[in-house]
Amino acid sequence: MRIVNGTKKIVMLLFIIMALLTTIFACTYQKETSNLSLNSERIMEHLNVLISDEFEGRMIATEGNAKTIRYIQDHFSKIGLTPAGSSFLTDFKTVAPSLKSAIVFQVLDHNGSLVREFVQGKDFKTRFDSFSMGGKFSGNIHLITEHSELADLEKMFDNKAILIDISDDKITSNRFDEDEIIELIKIKRAEVLIYKETSPLNVRDIRIGLKNTYIPARGLILLGVSEEVFNSLVEFSKKGYNIEVDSALTFSEIETHNVLGIIPGISRSRDNYIMIATSFDGLGVDEHGTIHRSITNNATAVATMLEIAETIKKNDVTFDSTIVFAAFNGQHTGFVGINDYARNMIFPHDRTQVIVLENIASNADDPLIIATFERDESTRQRSRLLVNRLSKIAGISGVEHITEFEYFMSQHMAFRHMGTVAGVLTHGHVQEPDTSSLQEQVSSAKVAGNIALGYITEYADIEVIGDIINPFMYMSPFILILVILYVIKFYKLPKSETIFSEYINKILDYPVVSITSLFVVIGLALVLQVRHYVAETTGALYENIEITFTLIITHLLEKIPAMILLIYPFLVILVLVVIVTTIAMIVFAKKSANTYAIITMLITYFSFLFVMMSMFRYEYLVVLPNVLSFNNVGIVIHTIITLVSLLITFIWMAEKNKIEGYDMTHIKVALCYTFVFLTITFVTVAPFLSTDEMFHLMQSGSRVRF
Repeated sequence: MRIVNGTKKIVMLLFIIMALLTTIFACTYQKETSNLSLNSERIMEHLNVLISDEFEGRMIATEGNAKTIRYIQDHFSKIGLTPAGSSFLTDFKTVAPSLKSAIVFQVLDHNGSLVREFVQGKDFKTRFDSFSMGGKFSGNIHLITEHSELADLEKMFDNKAILIDISDDKITSNRFDEDEIIELIKIKRAEVLIYKETSPLNVRDIRIGLKNTYIPARGLILLGVSEEVFNSLVEFSKKGYNIEVDSALTFSEIETHNVLGIIPGISRSRDNYIMIATSFDGLGVDEHGTIHRSITNNATAVATMLEIAETIKKNDVTFDSTIVFAAFNGQHTGFVGINDYARNMIFPHDRTQVIVLENIASNADDPLIIATFERDESTRQRSRLLVNRLSKIAGISGVEHITEFEYFMSQHMAFRHMGTVAGVLTHGHVQEPDTSSLQEQVSSAKVAGNIALGYITEYADIEVIGDIINPFMYMSPFILILVILYVIKFYKLPKSETIFSEYINKILDYPVVSITSLFVVIGLALVLQVRHYVAETTGALYENIEITFTLIITHLLEKIPAMILLIYPFLVILVLVVIVTTIAMIVFAKKSANTYAIITMLITYFSFLFVMMSMFRYEYLVVLPNVLSFNNVGIVIHTIITLVSLLITFIWMAEKNKIEGYDMTHIKVALCYTFVFLTITFVTVAPFLSTDEMFHLMQSGSRVRF
């Protein structure tokens, strides 16, 4: 009876805790939402500074851009953010364009007399891209109207200005896109390319593309003209007139900076990050001295990000997750700053969620777009879950919005290419407003900023209690049955001679309490796994996931192949366990069954510890909550499984003692503990092996690490 009395106290305490937790959290756990809100006046103050003449449109490699970097850095320091590294600044190298004077573009007749002079920004525009270069040209115009002339490899365009309508079906008949046509003309050694431009001529077009990698030795003077100018040039070419072009466009290698500050999480061991990201560079001052203030893209977003950081710090709010505020440089020259960070991430990409603020201000009634890029066939839909959460917050706030899941026209794609969870808040392409509508811009930006702030306050804290309690809620009927069985089994009740009591006594002749305990533990693990697995693979909000019996059974059946896979790595360890426990059986033959159960637990624990630690790679953490850190998840899960297995073994020993009236033999204790341990381990670990990642590893011949 020593086993019965000793175990009753332990088990009863556990049951009391289970019952209390289940009762307290019988209703859905709801996190209290913060009432933090952004300050419009502070957003306006930041915006007025960023779009001022002093900041010169913030174009990369200009003094205005350098002032913007210092302004953001100083604000981060002033409000008490912590540098992401040794400094708020992260350096990167890139290429910057420069055009300090207007391009000369004129038509001359056969006598060299001026026929017509075109004005940049009115009649034509130039491009800052992979193909464009500056230089001087004087010569005739060569009109191309058929693709066959481009396809003729022997025909070259040396010292010619090519006039071509790239959008003409006759030119694109072989499915050549615009870049391929321009590249072909460049290869044929043309000097100038004049094409029909469809975008506004007074808007700067800076997309330097491959020049961010290297500056080529030669390129084209690219001139996009209006339809009227294009048609006049066609007539001039027929008359054999010449053109003169003088472009001072240059490209130079520079070193510049991104700016990153953080609010450290109070639970650093879990290593989770939420990043609020935007870009701060603009289109600068053009060749006519006009300042392109880039209000919507992206001064309002920068001002809003600075206000989000200040609001959190002023209210002295801390979170489990680390909050990162990232201001990236070089968006308008090809997302160079954000791409550099994505290639050299300071924070682990697989533990970071990114919310990009881009074009968040709008005067129009266009709804806010909450978007990401996530293919339907993707194994996991983590970014879809991010968007659904943002959409939920927007809906609660009454914000009109739409969600998109294959949206690629934004900076978030730099993170999505790296596999990082990322989404964007945007109004899409917004026409640049004038400074008279700044109040509307700020109001619109504040709405998007409050959604980002709401996401931080709602999801930056890890819901440990909610994650743990949720399975207990679903399993509460079975836990109640387990408590009743325990009380009936181990406590004397008034005798009854009814037929019903006879059935109960027959049932109690079996170890029903230990069997039910094992069933409850497996059920808790399955409910926890299914909840997170559905959220990870469908993007559904946790509160919208309905866990059904069919869903659990399906999940369990899907794990059977993975359980079979576990036999191989576990078999070798199991042989070792059998040998050591046999030796221990001989050495500790005179010890009690309780003592031997503990010895068996220790042998099994340390034998399987290495396997469990090496098996728990982060890629397979799709079925566990974000409660544990990546570094300790293996050992913590293994320890929990070990202790629960020991407890169930004690219950089984107590039941057998009560039924059969004698202490258990050591071999039965060892067999019981090993069976319970392996069963729980297989159910808990198998989902890691049934992921698509693991199957891809095996199919590709890569070594599967156990």
